[in-house]
Amino acid sequence: MKKLILIFFLTFSLNGMAQEKQKIEASDYTNSDVEMADALREDGKIYVLTGIILIILAGTITYLVTIDRKVSRLEKQSKS
Repeated sequence: MKKLILIFFLTFSLNGMAQEKQKIEASDYTNSDVEMADALREDGKIYVLTGIILIILAGTITYLVTIDRKVSRLEKQSKS
């Protein structure tokens, strides 16, 4: 019963937090003015940012692969 009440309140509270619909105009489609990206590109810092993101992604993937290997090895040891 508590779960049903919780689901009921969550459902209605999420509807209350939804954003109101905004009209999309033709000028929204032609907007190519992104100041931060332009400034980073002009200074050459966009490449540094991209490199850092790739290093973090590669490190995360490497960590997950090593953890998977360790878990697989432990599973084999526990079966035998």
